[in-house]
Amino acid sequence: MYYWTNEKNTPANCKNAEINEINNAGFVALISCDNVTVKNLNLHNNSHGILLVNTTNSKILNNTINATFGETYINGAGIYLSSSQNNFVMNNILSSNKYGISLDSSFGNRINSNTINLSENGIYLSSSNDNNITNNTINLNENGMYLSSSSYNILTNNTADSNGYGISLYSSLNNNLTNNTITSSTSVGINILNSHSNKILENKILENTKGIMLSTFSFTGTLNLKNINNTIERNEILYNNIGISSRDSDSIINSNVVCENNFDFNSSDWESSLGHNNTCNNPDGWNDANNIFGCTNTCKIDCNCSSYNQCMKKLNNSNCPIVTLLKDITLYFSPISFNNKTFDCQGHKIIGNGNNDKRNIGIKDMREIVIKNCIINNFTYGIYLNNNFNTIVNNTLSSNNYGIYLSRSSSNTIINNTIKENSEFDFLY
Repeated sequence: MYYWTNEKNTPANCKNAEINEINNAGFVALISCDNVTVKNLNLHNNSHGILLVNTTNSKILNNTINATFGETYINGAGIYLSSSQNNFVMNNILSSNKYGISLDSSFGNRINSNTINLSENGIYLSSSNDNNITNNTINLNENGMYLSSSSYNILTNNTADSNGYGISLYSSLNNNLTNNTITSSTSVGINILNSHSNKILENKILENTKGIMLSTFSFTGTLNLKNINNTIERNEILYNNIGISSRDSDSIINSNVVCENNFDFNSSDWESSLGHNNTCNNPDGWNDANNIFGCTNTCKIDCNCSSYNQCMKKLNNSNCPIVTLLKDITLYFSPISFNNKTFDCQGHKIIGNGNNDKRNIGIKDMREIVIKNCIINNFTYGIYLNNNFNTIVNNTLSSNNYGIYLSRSSSNTIINNTIKENSEFDFLY
């Protein structure tokens, strides 16, 4: 354990102001320190990994920290900054913590290029202003990034995937969220609660339950404050259940592409929200300015897909007779299923979860379809045909239990496929 107090530049007990892997630290606390570097440590199963209190101009670099559990009345954090300024936190890997990186009453810090997974809160700010949070990868947390009573922070170029909430603002003002990619949030991509004058610009918000949600929350006996003057502009909001949802909010909503959501816009009352030049097909009461009914622009037909959810939307879109796959995708227990379409993988892979489960099927339940140019691996059944008049051409099926399985299926055309190295049968009918 290292517990330094009032150290500046060169501690008396160390040649340099640095704690690194040679020092064999298990827990590091810097109290009222200046210009100290902590790097290359592997810390786990402590109350905190690295703790900074009233510390300035220090660097936290290239550390691996997991399973911090906190103390009585204190929630554990991989890296915790309290009343600390102008520190640099970069290239750390944090997992399975209560908080990955937590800032409390801390200002002017840079949180850059960290990887944070499997925590209750990935990056958490409380009463912390003017921090720069950039290029972080934040996946599989309950909350990806959460700002509470925090203002004038910049969040840019971060990736948040498969969190409960991607980014949440609560009672926070004048923050700038730009060019972040937020995908597959089980609740909301960007969640704005009781917050004002924030800018949500040029983000990619894809395949979340709700893309952007503006709403209010109040405790018993407190005022229910509206969201006011938040700007939502030039975002791509695609393939969500709901694109933009609003309640008790007055927002500026300009030049967003809100397409291929089940509901592009959703609100019982848009109040004084206004905007222009948006693109959507399902406005649900939203109207752009200048007497436009709905959005100024309609969504273009795009029949390409890059994930399971996107592919299923396109394959069930009557305007897409041919759907093309743009990248490799992995399936978990839900096969690709469609009728009367052509699905062209263009040489990309469809990869299974590897479980010997009857539900682990690549492509199933089809009628009068064409499947071509796919590489299908790691399924119980690569292709499972139980209908008629299908065409299977130029595909490669390997490392499955069964390559192609026909069940009560006839009048199919199966040509020029490579079917090999499947553990049970390459082809069974």
